[in-house]
Amino acid sequence: MKEWSVKGMGDEVTVFSPAGDVYPFVITSVQDLRLRLHDRPNWRDGREPDDADLKIYAAHRVASRWTMETFGSAIG
Repeated sequence: MKEWSVKGMGDEVTVFSPAGDVYPFVITSVQDLRLRLHDRPNWRDGREPDDADLKIYAAHRVASRWTMETFGSAIG
């Protein structure tokens, strides 16, 4: 099974789900590394699934964890 993966560049944090969906987040606060969804997810199937909110929530958790692990020591 594929794992979640994350790519970061500047203030952009992109999350790739095991199912092939892509979630573009942006860091909105450098002080506390707050993230928000920057644009609509790119759904692998091309349409938003019924459980989109749950998938976005899971992707946000992955993005938050990655951001804190990557940049957390720089602010704390």
